Amino acid sequence: MGAGETCNEFNRDVETDPDHAQILIDIPNSAKGIEEAWEIIGKSGVRVIRTKYLSSNFVLFVLNVKDMREIALKLTELGFCVSGFNAAIF
Repeated sequence: MGAGETCNEFNRDVETDPDHAQILIDIPNSAKGIEEAWEIIGKSGVRVIRTKYLSSNFVLFVLNVKDMREIALKLTELGFCVSGFNAAIF
């Protein structure tokens, strides 16, 4: 996908994990944005256990928790465009 991609375009490509929440983040300025997202997640006491790049701007973080709502809220409040997926078995 090219310029103008949205989180919604990738939502269907994300498979729900039975044990881990996932956050899909639009990071237009890759290096700085990824660092900032990692920092926000880490300060929340959550750990990223896997990272998957879906395109040059979209990164999927698999988290060591089942519920991503608090992280998604913090990222959104700081201006990130996110889609969140809780673990399938909550």
